[in-house]
Amino acid sequence: METELNKLWEEVILDYENLRKHDEFVRRCYTHKELSKASHHYGRLLSAVPNDEIALKMRNRVDDLTEIANQSLLDNEDFLARVLGFILRLSRSIAQRLS
Repeated sequence: METELNKLWEEVILDYENLRKHDEFVRRCYTHKELSKASHHYGRLLSAVPNDEIALKMRNRVDDLTEIANQSLLDNEDFLARVLGFILRLSRSIAQRLS
């Protein structure tokens, strides 16, 4: 798993403008319960270039996914509100990318 995530991160860096590479890296980190790794990488990028739009967007996505992953399923209403909020932010991001 570690090797797979490292390889995916290398692909992100080599093709930085390709948002699909970023999405795949974050998705795999989420799947492997390694969102902290994604947060670390995007945090380092933002330390070097604080206004990097891609890194900001992806770190926000990682933060949202971390929040969702940590949310207790016992609190269904709050959980659903957070998921809907995430979906709204994601759909705005996609709409912005398409315009």
